[in-house]
Amino acid sequence: MMENLVAAIDLGGTAIKSALITTKGEMVFHTSTTTGPDLSPETVVRLLDGVLDNLESRRSPEMPSIGAVGLSVPGGITADRKTVTQSPNFPGWNDVPLVDQMAASRPIPVAMENDANAAALGEAWRGAGQGLSSLALYTLGTGVGGGLVLDGKVWHGAFGMAGELGHVTIEPEGPRCGCGNRGCLEALIQRDAIIANARRVLDEGRAPRLAALVDTGEELTPALVARAADEGCEASRGIYENVGRILGIAAAGLLNVLNMEMILVGGGIAGAWPLIEPALRREIHNRAFVIPARRVKIAPAMLGNDAGLFGAAKTAFELLTPTTEADGCLKA
Repeated sequence: MMENLVAAIDLGGTAIKSALITTKGEMVFHTSTTTGPDLSPETVVRLLDGVLDNLESRRSPEMPSIGAVGLSVPGGITADRKTVTQSPNFPGWNDVPLVDQMAASRPIPVAMENDANAAALGEAWRGAGQGLSSLALYTLGTGVGGGLVLDGKVWHGAFGMAGELGHVTIEPEGPRCGCGNRGCLEALIQRDAIIANARRVLDEGRAPRLAALVDTGEELTPALVARAADEGCEASRGIYENVGRILGIAAAGLLNVLNMEMILVGGGIAGAWPLIEPALRREIHNRAFVIPARRVKIAPAMLGNDAGLFGAAKTAFELLTPTTEADGCLKA
């Protein structure tokens, strides 16, 4: 197979990460550019143009030319993957035809994907899911995102909105979610929920080790709660066991519906994987059908912050060669 090269870009609320990635999945250059908040679409297009200029300048003469751009963006996108319908990182964006705007700026094919979907695809191509044809990725952080890869492809659904794994209702009368619903998975296990539960056990006097850490001036964060748990604080450990339990309830239901081969957990909160994993596995074992519960692989994501870049690259390669695949890519 002839070697190709694509530009992969991960557009975030505070930074734009970018890389040159080969057909074999080799990241030959990687950089990150800090950006400001509330950027207009026009400003973002100018920034992306500058990012592409920088990537082109880093391409050595013996490398092939950049054949396409893969773009990972936060928020909703249309089914044709050309328009950003809305984005939590860019509040003023509504139905922004970002792909067409980039095409008007420079004549190069652009493939766009939602950031959580791109991360799932990246893990399937070059991460923990290599060699498998189906997986679900949960990303745990300030929210709970997700992506589905089924039969080797991102599952977008009829309207381009599939994979919102954080917005499955777990507790119908539970806390209000940012989406407006009550009791979503996201509302129960995201960063603020963990901090709220930590404040509760502190107020109840049940977390002396966590209290001691906070008293030294440490900021109360999920990472601090995990540290206290590792240092013997049972109440802090219980907070993360509850995260695993709730996530397991959601994942067991998804497994019964889709029978995917792997469940991956990524995001900042997944740094406490040893605290989350036992309860997650227990709930899946107890709630999912026997065969999928026994056979599904459950693991932490591997690629970290680079998952979206690899997923963006994968979409770009599909744009270049729709009837073939980059090395190691899954086939439908």
